[in-house]
Amino acid sequence: MKRDERVLAALNDGGKLKGSWWKANCPFCLDRVGKEDKDRCLSVHSQSGGFHCFRCRVRGRVELPDDLVVERAVVPTHASDLKIEPPPFFTLLASGAGRDAVSLKPARDYLKSRGLSEDIWEAASIGACAGGPYAGRVVIPVLADDGSTWVGFSSRLWMKNCDKRLKYRNATGEWKSRVLYNPAAITEETDEPCYIVEGCFDALAYWPHAVAVLGDASDAQVALMKKARRPLVVVLDGDAWLKGWSLAMKLRLEGVTAGAVQLPSGKDPDEVDPAWLWEEARASLA
Repeated sequence: MKRDERVLAALNDGGKLKGSWWKANCPFCLDRVGKEDKDRCLSVHSQSGGFHCFRCRVRGRVELPDDLVVERAVVPTHASDLKIEPPPFFTLLASGAGRDAVSLKPARDYLKSRGLSEDIWEAASIGACAGGPYAGRVVIPVLADDGSTWVGFSSRLWMKNCDKRLKYRNATGEWKSRVLYNPAAITEETDEPCYIVEGCFDALAYWPHAVAVLGDASDAQVALMKKARRPLVVVLDGDAWLKGWSLAMKLRLEGVTAGAVQLPSGKDPDEVDPAWLWEEARASLA
């Protein structure tokens, strides 16, 4: 049986659609790694037919029959309908009263402890709340394409030793699956790579050359990444490198120059040597 026929046979024998990808047991694992796949490690893109396996690393492209092609509608990404107001008592930290307010000194000290300069506070419009439901939190606005309209925000308690369950608190709504944090970074025309990371603080550590997906990348976010005018390198937390590799492969199948870096176990992007990450990112694109 030819390779394309084996892929199609696998899809017809219990393949399941997940997002834009068909998942099926890989018909090549037994030959390539000596063990039969029973975990649906083969992913086949439902529009392009590009496929890859997480276990045996086989990859290629297959012509899908009409009954397996799924044209998925992408949610509009300009996000003008997601406009929200800043949280109560929000105050910018790089200018005005927030720059010297005694009540917000812990917020400024927290940002400095994470290596974020005042220039970054200003460029990213970072603020904090001394009162209200977000009191005691640094607030990072997530802005629409115009760079000024709030569509969401992420907040973090500025106390270092706090209950992990209370550490982060985000704006409510569906915005996280429809936008990217710092989307302007991917549209800059350059050969220098842009990092794709999980959270806002990870992106701020490499400002302005990083965007955050704010969780697992959605179809709408991948559609935004397809507009990239520079290479993209996925750098997820150390325990999520398989997701990062999968996203990089998805972007490659969509024609984007993309790579992925596996971080040391338990490490976040802002906890590794930037020079090491840069070299690894370059290597992943080679």
